[in-house]
Amino acid sequence: MKITRVGATAHVREKLLEKHGVEWHEVEEVMAQGLHPRRGKKAHGEPRYNLVGRTTAGRELKVIFAWEAEGEARVVTAFDAGKQPRKK
Repeated sequence: MKITRVGATAHVREKLLEKHGVEWHEVEEVMAQGLHPRRGKKAHGEPRYNLVGRTTAGRELKVIFAWEAEGEARVVTAFDAGKQPRKK
């Protein structure tokens, strides 16, 4: 799985910042590292994948995404790797 494009809805980008304190450029930094994603649980009928990586500032993030099309990842959420996101 080679990721060539990374995207997210405006709602997801807002949630990343408001709920998890993660800026979009940090997500892009982690996704651009060429790390090998791990398969996660299915959600809403689609397989999810996750990556754990460090930003250029050294922050360790876990990014959860869905595979949209050839090379395209749609970010669902991202948060500090040592923390689990809180449920609504």
